[in-house]
Amino acid sequence: VSAGELCRMRRRLVCVASLAGGPGACAPKPPPPPEDAATRAAREAADTKFSKAINTGETASIFGTYADDAVTMMPNDKPWRGRAEIAKGFGGMMSAMTVSDFSLKTESVLVSGDMAVESGAYTMTLTPKSGKNPKAMKDEGKYLTTWKKQADG
Repeated sequence: VSAGELCRMRRRLVCVASLAGGPGACAPKPPPPPEDAATRAAREAADTKFSKAINTGETASIFGTYADDAVTMMPNDKPWRGRAEIAKGFGGMMSAMTVSDFSLKTESVLVSGDMAVESGAYTMTLTPKSGKNPKAMKDEGKYLTTWKKQADG
């Protein structure tokens, strides 16, 4: 039995087992609710603050956008866990590079209760601060941010 066949068999078994729950038991679940205006405004304000801080090199402003238990996963590095490691990681990056033209483009936001997951794309230009003839490098990538509503909204 192939992995695909096994997966289809499991889905059928789950569906058959749930038929006792009524005719709609195997129906697809409805999509999560859309993002409300207050959540969108708070998320967009934080994204704008983060982008401005990156573009101006204001590393102290960057950390205010992260929760105490945040985790940042940069390429080719171990995860930065908590504000102290995130501050150290961004501090190292900003001391070695000048970042310009940083922007975020939200592609989707999924909301469930007091949590939201934003996915999107970023672009930026990185220029090394030292070395022979430092050349600007364009970087494009994707990001995923988990937001949790706090007491202040």
